[in-house]
Amino acid sequence: MVLERLGIDPGLIDYIMNSFEGSKMAMKTNVPGNITPHITMRKAIKQGCPLAPLLFAIVMDELHTWNRKYQGYTLGNTRVQSRGYCDDTAIISQDIDDLKQMDRWTQYSMAKHGLSINFTRTKLTGRDKERNASADQIYWAGRTKPLDHLDPAKHIKYLGILISFDLE
Repeated sequence: MVLERLGIDPGLIDYIMNSFEGSKMAMKTNVPGNITPHITMRKAIKQGCPLAPLLFAIVMDELHTWNRKYQGYTLGNTRVQSRGYCDDTAIISQDIDDLKQMDRWTQYSMAKHGLSINFTRTKLTGRDKERNASADQIYWAGRTKPLDHLDPAKHIKYLGILISFDLE
């Protein structure tokens, strides 16, 4: 559906879909020398396939395009709702209700495409109207525990950069 939305030629869409249909794969496990039995793939992208990065970017484009419908975060004349780099995505808003709507869309989009998040690395950060670290909670479908909070004054190291969400 995403390829059709982007106006990709139907012949190329058929080629892409048929190249993955019915192929087999096995995976290495964390036990040295252990490989799983082969399974038949139905509609998945093989890791290492030259099309994989392009197809992933196309699927994620749908998420970011839809997020542009929300308020997001405004700084000067710039408005940002979400950003992605490789397989990392951030959704951003200056309003918690707006952020929760964006989160619902993110959950829907990821489930629709068979994607999942790493709950260990996924954090909620921000400040309330009194400038205190936010105590709001966001739950993902099927989970009883909310996303972990990250104090916006704390620094994190990401891609070799030290970042503070207070923009310091």
